[in-house]
Amino acid sequence: MDESPAPMHEPLEPDLTGRQLGDFRLLRRLGHGAMAEVYLAEQCSLKRQVAVKVLKSRLAQDATYVKRFEREAQAAAALVHANIVQIYDVGQADGFYYIAQEYVQGVNLRQWIARNGPPEFRLALLIMRQVAAALAKAGEQGIVHRDIKPENIMLTRTGEVKVADFGLARMIRPGEGTDLTQVGVTLGTPLYMSPEQVEGKPLDPRSDIYSFSDAGWRAAVFRRDGVEHCAPASAEAARAAGVASARPAAGALPHRAPHVGQGAGAPLQFGAGVAAGPAQGAGSRTGAG
Repeated sequence: MDESPAPMHEPLEPDLTGRQLGDFRLLRRLGHGAMAEVYLAEQCSLKRQVAVKVLKSRLAQDATYVKRFEREAQAAAALVHANIVQIYDVGQADGFYYIAQEYVQGVNLRQWIARNGPPEFRLALLIMRQVAAALAKAGEQGIVHRDIKPENIMLTRTGEVKVADFGLARMIRPGEGTDLTQVGVTLGTPLYMSPEQVEGKPLDPRSDIYSFSDAGWRAAVFRRDGVEHCAPASAEAARAAGVASARPAAGALPHRAPHVGQGAGAPLQFGAGVAAGPAQGAGSRTGAG
């Protein structure tokens, strides 16, 4: 789960610790992000710990947003996969809208790198394979995550990798009626967005492939303190302006990232996923072309 701090100008939501929301008793606040507060909770009927995300009050006042929040959570709940944080329930109680999901005991990829430094090649490959499996499952069911980034890649204490925060997920199947996000509205994290996402254009699973490749490339060059070797400010500014940010050639990594070695005879090819736009065909981002 992404527990990034809320914007500085936005007041903190009241602490709901101790409250009962439906079947869930909130035990303590874990963190907060742009859209929701995250709590550790107990599901009373099953006596298990879960994570509950409570929609922020300013968003709960927007009927259109609430409708999208509920319907997209329901769509994401259909995703059952070992590498996806499972959504258990979506509901409303006492004026609060919430999503109950699997509680993952562990850290996200950015936190792990801040503590341990960039992962060695074999570990990086293991992590990325599991993320790819999660995205493949979502793509099969017509769901685009739209916010793949290191903060949403969870590493459990048992070594499993789980993709979290499908709260921005969007169905792409025609006629399903679950897409309430209009073209021209941009949601996600600018630093990892595909060019078409920045421009507010319609998305398909290839957009997640771009973000996945970008996140993997950046993870490979993160320093122990969490600061990237590349210059994220310029990349973010370029992407925020709707221009595809410059990237090194496919497979190229800074000389200061020797931990991503040429061991096994093949460097990481994350750059290939960010080198091509959707107009060039699905194979341009999957390596099938």
